[in-house]
Amino acid sequence: PQITQSFGGGNLSRSIYLASNTCRLCILLMELIFFPLYVELNFILNLWLGDNIPEGTLVFCKYTLLIATVSSTSGGIIQLINATEKIKWFKVQSFIWNMMPLLISYFLYKEGAPPHTIILLFILCDILCRFTQLYLLRRMYNLDIKQFSKDAFLRPLAVFLLMSLFCQGYSILAKKMNIEHIFGLLFVLFVSAILCYYIGLRNNERKKVLELIKKKVFG
Repeated sequence: PQITQSFGGGNLSRSIYLASNTCRLCILLMELIFFPLYVELNFILNLWLGDNIPEGTLVFCKYTLLIATVSSTSGGIIQLINATEKIKWFKVQSFIWNMMPLLISYFLYKEGAPPHTIILLFILCDILCRFTQLYLLRRMYNLDIKQFSKDAFLRPLAVFLLMSLFCQGYSILAKKMNIEHIFGLLFVLFVSAILCYYIGLRNNERKKVLELIKKKVFG
């Protein structure tokens, strides 16, 4: 609501600021879910389906988590687009990018492409859709794409890269030490939360989080 209210009041800079903050926080929240589930997905599927896990389920679930994470980058941007009320070309480009994976995968499947091909295409097209949205916002409202990307994506990207390296090492260590899966899931969640807190959030946001925790815990 604040994005729409600010835009309607002619305060475009505040709308963009709120949109970039919303986008960054949406990605960080998704990363909190993504990494614990990703590293222990095989264990979770075994709890859910037992030993009869259909072939390819693990791969499909991992790519589904990835596409959900990529989709979280639209947080804030969609609200900013809707606030402009000039959504024609945004809807057109969104329709095109959503249709492309279906068309391309049809021909790739005829050539024997693996089943998860369509998910990879959706991930790629969703990334391209985000670039197109930012480009249209620049053309229509002089959005500084470089600054917006820095504010919205830089910190979550740093968290993603560091967590990817950590999870790679964790997977190797977990196999050697036979770490309990529940403990591993909670441990990865803890590390992800620490990185999101110290890298993903700004100083004033960290203070607000601490105040909220103190209020909830100590009343």
